[in-house]
Amino acid sequence: MLKKNIMEGFATEIGTIEQPLIIPLGVNVSKVLNYLAGQDYLDANNILLGFPHPSGGNGHRHKQFAANKEQMKMMLQDYFSKEMTVG
Repeated sequence: MLKKNIMEGFATEIGTIEQPLIIPLGVNVSKVLNYLAGQDYLDANNILLGFPHPSGGNGHRHKQFAANKEQMKMMLQDYFSKEMTVG
């Protein structure tokens, strides 16, 4: 049921947005977005992977952010440099 909602709802709606920058908050959302990218619903280069879920229940969020910070900065620089040349 969840997969059906993702494919018929979210995937359809996100496909209407031109080159969205998607920041998944957590591992499970990242897994869904990677799946959609693998199915050609999304461009994997527009997904900011590595951003931790900000919940206080995620005790590793600061460590996760620090570990992925440089990779995320490079992805954002690449994304916005493309946007500046296209837009």
